[in-house]
Amino acid sequence: MDGYKDNHLYFASESVGEGHPDKLCDQVSDGILDACLAVDPNAKVAMETATKTGMVSFSYSSHNPQNILIFLFKTGCSSWRS
Repeated sequence: MDGYKDNHLYFASESVGEGHPDKLCDQVSDGILDACLAVDPNAKVAMETATKTGMVSFSYSSHNPQNILIFLFKTGCSSWRS
């Protein structure tokens, strides 16, 4: 990738208050990304997660969407719509 240095650590950070819905959304997105990277360390995944009472909604783009279904089963997800 242009402009990125090899062996250089890049990170992003944000902060929200305790109980903020972003905390749950971040956990869902991070869990799905971790599941994909566990299977393919070079996986490319784009995620957007939103929540409201009783529902978590997410959209994604992945070269291997089966990894996302595996993550959902492991977390106990009981239903989904695609």
